[in-house]
Amino acid sequence: MKCFLKSLTLIIVLLASSSAFAEALPKWNIRQACKADSDLAACLAFEGNAFSKVSGPWATIPPKVRDACISKVVALGQQSYRVLRDCLEEKLTADYPRSLKTGK
Repeated sequence: MKCFLKSLTLIIVLLASSSAFAEALPKWNIRQACKADSDLAACLAFEGNAFSKVSGPWATIPPKVRDACISKVVALGQQSYRVLRDCLEEKLTADYPRSLKTGK
């Protein structure tokens, strides 16, 4: 029983430190982000595309990059996945050899 509890504790610690428990991608209202746009349909499509582009690799993006970009987007007062995507691509391209564009 003690061995089982030790193993269970180790598994929990490993899972908690893995991307399985990574900070979730913010849930923003894209209609709100697009309300001032003259072409609502196009804006919603662009936001949806940016969300898809960001959500796939989200758990693999270093937490410091995610946090910095979320802070930047919030500070700008724009809860926009396009702005978040652009920030992530800029930071990843500058700080790491890989980017969201290559997926490598």
